Amino acid sequence: MSKDTAASKRYAKALYELANERGRAVQAEEDLKLIASALESSRELQTLLEHPSLQPDVKKSVLATLFAGKVTEEVENLLKLLVDRRREALLSTLAADYSKIAGESLGQAEAVVTTPFPLTDEESVEIAKQFGQKTGKKIKVVNVIDTNLLGGLTVRIGDMLYDGSLSGKLSRLRKTLVSSKAL
Repeated sequence: MSKDTAASKRYAKALYELANERGRAVQAEEDLKLIASALESSRELQTLLEHPSLQPDVKKSVLATLFAGKVTEEVENLLKLLVDRRREALLSTLAADYSKIAGESLGQAEAVVTTPFPLTDEESVEIAKQFGQKTGKKIKVVNVIDTNLLGGLTVRIGDMLYDGSLSGKLSRLRKTLVSSKAL
């Protein structure tokens, strides 16, 4: 785990604990998604925040102009803290880390389902139901399309990968045949 990843998780955990204590954990998550979206859509904003010679006061002023009154006090203070400590680069990963921490504490998990085609709503609900029973958590399905996948699907929940793809099944069959010396 890189130093930045660990730092991002520590900031996310601290923010979650504070926001949760004040009853604003969900709002803080929405605020971080808003900030991440703004960073994703504006290369200029990313460049400005990551510019090493730009003074922290200028960066804080820009962030205040963009997000004042739109984010909770906790998130606003976190933005200022990150700028003061020259950790602005963490903003892009902070939202994902926060969502993961908040989800875990609420018994929720995100399932990244990779398929060669878009899932229907019924399929998403069924996958959420099946993996919810398997994990004991409320599952939110995120569908990723990979046209290189021949068929089937893969499901990643946290560190676990459930491979039901055709290529995965063929690979396991090949290993079995090789280990049994049938090939």
